[in-house]
Amino acid sequence: LWEVKCDGPSLQSFRPNLRGELSELGYNYVYHYWCTIPRQGKGYSGCMVISRDKPTSIQPGLGVRRLDKEARFVTVRYEDTTVVGSYSPCCTPSAEGLSQRRVEFETKLRSHLKTELAQQPRTMCIGDLNVVPELHDVDTSDMKEERKAITLKCQAEERKYYKRTMTECALVDAYREKHPDPQPSDATWKRRTNTKEFPKSSRIDVCSYPR
Repeated sequence: LWEVKCDGPSLQSFRPNLRGELSELGYNYVYHYWCTIPRQGKGYSGCMVISRDKPTSIQPGLGVRRLDKEARFVTVRYEDTTVVGSYSPCCTPSAEGLSQRRVEFETKLRSHLKTELAQQPRTMCIGDLNVVPELHDVDTSDMKEERKAITLKCQAEERKYYKRTMTECALVDAYREKHPDPQPSDATWKRRTNTKEFPKSSRIDVCSYPR
């Protein structure tokens, strides 16, 4: 799970019997990792692993302290499978293109995936990657023209890093493999207001697996 948006104590006070409730559903292992940057607050990002089987190991973060404090990334290893989960930083579209923070995250993600795949060929990458895999995965039909141009430029930059990772790691977009014809229902994010500053909808949550 991504954007859990609470720290451990808050989660415990809100659902004191969470582990018991999940156990009744057959989920026997819970791991929670949350943001530790005071100015961003305990309600920023965060991720949680809920599993029926106990992993052999769990590794939070990418090894970059500044990024890892945001609790955006976790690697869950089982005996025969590895799951790499990512909540990639969102970029505010601007004429300057991608932020250095996003570029650093994408570069580290690619390197980490290569390492995991070398150790375990059955490695998949899932999560809110904050990237539009293909142009047809976003609806900008009613955006303001100037804003649309900047948004599409930024998304193209994000897609460039995403495609490089997919190519170099030999990964396949699982959803598009199963549903090759784009549909409006593909969207995993939808605009909640009438503002024309953002796309109407987009598919930014991706599951990929080895080709």
